[in-house]
Formats: sequence, structure tokens, C-alpha cells
Amino acid sequence: MSVEIRHMQAFLTVATELHFGRAAQKLNVAQPALSRTIQHLESILGVQLLERTTRNVQLTDAGRTFRDQSAKLLHQLDLAVQMTRGTPTGETGSLSVGYIDVLLGGPVLEILYRFQRKYPDVKVEFLPRAPDSLLQLVTEKQIDCGIALGPINDNSLDTQCIFVEPAVALLPAPHRLAFRSKVRLAELADEVFALPPRFGWGDFHQRFERLCLAEGFRPQIGQEAHESSALLAMVTAELGISVCPESMTTNLRCGVIAKPISNCPLFFESHFVWRKDNISPLVANFASVVELFEVQTNRRSTGPQSAAAKSLYLAQ
Repeated sequence: MSVEIRHMQAFLTVATELHFGRAAQKLNVAQPALSRTIQHLESILGVQLLERTTRNVQLTDAGRTFRDQSAKLLHQLDLAVQMTRGTPTGETGSLSVGYIDVLLGGPVLEILYRFQRKYPDVKVEFLPRAPDSLLQLVTEKQIDCGIALGPINDNSLDTQCIFVEPAVALLPAPHRLAFRSKVRLAELADEVFALPPRFGWGDFHQRFERLCLAEGFRPQIGQEAHESSALLAMVTAELGISVCPESMTTNLRCGVIAKPISNCPLFFESHFVWRKDNISPLVANFASVVELFEVQTNRRSTGPQSAAAKSLYLAQ
């Protein structure tokens, strides 16, 4: 014979009330039936759980141990039931989301915060990746979805444009152009650049080089780093200048200044991406949070700013 859930529930009620009459009333059973259930439980375990007198009921040491462990087991059972019921609706489970480091200055963190607040029981694994590898990982089903650098030209993926922003130049504070309100791309012809690595950022490098060639020079790339913090450190140390999304300038370190680049059609697009054949309710819920964010912030992907940015991208 084995201990059943009904045994634990009956015992925990008695252990809480320390009175068979009140416990029986709470369980909506007759007191003799409750007494028999507890006696049956003690015979199964082979130990005395309760000390009974005509006036009171007390837990034995074994009873306290069984009370504590039974409470944990029933809590885990309740949790398992809740999580199982929530899985089909995307309210529980785990979701892997890739992201591009330099895009975190924009609305990405706000979207993640909104999703976790709405779905607190979903475990989100947030994974930093390079743009090219992120799309490949989503396509190959190694991660569920991602916040990617657009535009996205992959027919196997669905996308939602989150945000479009211009590129700015990052310069060390003592730089010769530091006093200017804006800089022209042609004025950076003799500079050494610190940029994300070509491997993993191939599309960005191609677009940037085409823009520079149109201005009469090929960019000299002296330093490379995936992390925005490393790029900022390189600019501070005057190892090179960089370009980044405008939103990244909200957290500039001391010694780095940002300048808009005039007449430069280089934009950064943040896109939420997932496979078209991915029918996971978790991904659908994340997409709904992204869509609501777009509506509330007037940054819908069908807006003129995004459309203009996309045509500029494709024209490069």
C-alpha cells in the first residue's frame, strides 16, 4: 500500500487545525472517517504522526517532518498543474530570444520588460549573437526567435519591424571634429574605424563600404569587437572611431561623443524575427507584445520612416 494525495491533504488539514472536529468540517467529511484516514496513513508509514488526548492534538517529530515534506510535494503538484494548463496558451514554458548587442539602447529592453511582466511564469533565455548568425540560428530552429538587425530578406522568416533609427559617428572627446554639430561621411575618409567584426556583420560591412566608396574612400578598419562596451572603450582610447545606432548614445561613457552624420542613408532597423512554421504560443505572445508596443509608441513597421529606411537599405 502507498500513500495517496488524499492522505496528505487530510493530514495537513489536521496538522494545521490541530483539532479533528475543525479539520473534518473544513474537509467536509465526518470526523470518524477523518480519524480512520489518519490511522490508515500511520499504518502505511509505520510511525505515529499525531499524539491525541481528549483535549488536544499535537504533532510528533515524525509528524512535523511529514507535514513539511507533504506541503512541499502538494505545492509542486499544484505548480505542475498550473504550468501544464498554461502551456497551450503560452503562459508558461521557456523561450530563447537572440539579440544584437548594439540594439539594446533602443526599445528592446522595454519590450522584454513588458513581456516578462505580462508572462511572469515564462522563462526567457536572452542570448547575444551577431546579426548573421542570429538569423541562421532562428532559421535552423536552434533558437525560437530574435531581435535582429534589418532589413530581413529571408522567405522562411516572419518579421515585425520594431524601430528605425539613423547611424551616428562615435568620436573620442579630443577629436578634431568634436566641436561640430554634424559631420559628413567624406570627412571621415582618413580615419581608422573600430567596428563589429566582418564575420557575423557581413551585410552591415557591405552597406557601410558602399556608402564610403560613394564618398570617394574605402574605410580603414583597425579594430573589431562584438560588444558595444568594447567598441566604446576603443573609441575612448583613440584606437579608432565608430558608427552605431543613435539610441546607443544614451549610455555613452566619459570621453566619447556622438555626432549625427549628415546626408548618410545608413539606418539601423530593429526587427523581431521568427520562423513562419513556428506555431508556438510563446512566440505568438511575444509578437503580440511587440505589436502593442509599436501601436502605443507610434512606431509601426508600416510607417513612412521604416518604409523609407528599407528602400534606402535596398538601394545600397
